[in-house]
Amino acid sequence: MDVTQWLDPLSAALVLGGTLVAAWLRCGWRDTREALRAVAQLAGRPFAPDRVRAELGV
Repeated sequence: MDVTQWLDPLSAALVLGGTLVAAWLRCGWRDTREALRAVAQLAGRPFAPDRVRAELGV
């Protein structure tokens, strides 16, 4: 089995683009921009379970 068949950049771009268009049509510019900002922040900071527990108050 060829692994490169699973990693098709054109298909990934179509899925990502379709998702962005659907989010924009459903929520509008402001909410779509906030969602993209939140997704970008996921890659920036590592998960800290202690911080999450402190925020939840557990």
